[in-house]
Amino acid sequence: MKSNQSINVVLAYKLDPQLVQRVQAVSPRLHVLDAGDLVYRERRLRREGKLEEAAALRPSIDEFLLQADVLFSWGLPADLPQRAPRLDWVQVPFHGADNLLTPDVVASPIRIATAQGLLGWTMAEHVLGQMIYFSRRFHIAQQLQRNHKWDSRASRPSELRGQTVGILGYGDIAKNLVQMVKAQGVRCLVVRRSIVEPTPGFDAVDQFLPPFSLDDVMRVSDFLVLAAPRTPETDGMVSAQLLGLMKPTAYLINVGRGSLVDEDALIQALQEGRLAGAGLDVFRTEPLPEESALWDMPNVLITPHNSGPSEIYMSESMDILCDNLRRYLANEPLLNIVDKERWY
Repeated sequence: MKSNQSINVVLAYKLDPQLVQRVQAVSPRLHVLDAGDLVYRERRLRREGKLEEAAALRPSIDEFLLQADVLFSWGLPADLPQRAPRLDWVQVPFHGADNLLTPDVVASPIRIATAQGLLGWTMAEHVLGQMIYFSRRFHIAQQLQRNHKWDSRASRPSELRGQTVGILGYGDIAKNLVQMVKAQGVRCLVVRRSIVEPTPGFDAVDQFLPPFSLDDVMRVSDFLVLAAPRTPETDGMVSAQLLGLMKPTAYLINVGRGSLVDEDALIQALQEGRLAGAGLDVFRTEPLPEESALWDMPNVLITPHNSGPSEIYMSESMDILCDNLRRYLANEPLLNIVDKERWY
C-alpha cells in the first residue's frame, strides 16, 4: 500500500455521529462511507418478513461494498468476496467469528479482525450474576412472589463458597470469571484445548484439564460454564451422554455458543429433574423460537444473547477499529486477526 493511497472505510452499522467522526479523525487518508442507516433498514425489513422491500435495497448496499477497502460490520453476506472485490479486511465488534466464516469468505484473502478482549469482563459479570441468581434461589423467590406466597424454607439460599465451577474454555471470559468467583471461595476447574494432561492451576485456577477430562469435570461441578468459541472441536461437545453425568443439583450456564450443547438433551434433563437449572444467553436457533420449551421453565434464566455489550461497548469497539486503522495505514500487523481454520 502506497503511503499516500486513500482508503475507503465502509461503516455498515448504525453509529452515533460522534463515533463516525472518530473514525474519520484517524487520518486524512481515510474516506469514510457511512452505510449504517441503509444496512439497518435492510435488516429490519428482513426481520419483519418484507423480503421484497429488503431486496430492493441491495443495489444501494452493493454500491458501498464495491468501494470498500475496509468494512466495519456486525454480519457478513455469504457472497461477500464477490460483492466487495477490493475488500482487504473486516472489523467486527464482537468476539466470535464462526458465523461469518462461509466457504467463500474462508477461501478468500479477506482478513477478519474481532473485538477480542473487549467483552471478557462484562460477560464474566453476567455469568457471576447467574450463579448468584441460582445459588440465592432468586428464581424460586420470583415464583413465590408471583403466587403471593411466603415460604422461607422453599427459597432458602445456598452459598457459592465451597462449590465447584467447571469452565469450558480459557479465553477472556474465563480468565475474568475465575478472578471473580475465586473471591467467593469457589473451586475453579478449567478445560482447555491446549492442555494434554491434568495440570496444576495458576492464578485463580485450581486445575487445568484436557478436553478428554470433560466428563470428570461435569461429574463434580456445581456450575458448568460454557465459555468456549464455536470450533469444529467444540461443536456439540456437551452431548446428551455428558449431560447425564452432571449432578441433579448442578446448573449449566452457556455464554459461548448455542451449538456447544445438545439443546434437546438439555431440555429433557431439565424437564426430568436431572439438572437443577440453566442460565442461557445463546441458543441453537436465534432468536429463540416462541415454541421452545425453555421459555416456560421456572428453573431457566434466558437472556437474548446480550451478555457482552454494555452502555460503553460501541465506543470501545471504535477504539479497536481506530487502532487497527492506524496499524493498517502504517503497514503494521492488525490486532485480533481470526485464524480461519480454527474459527477464532
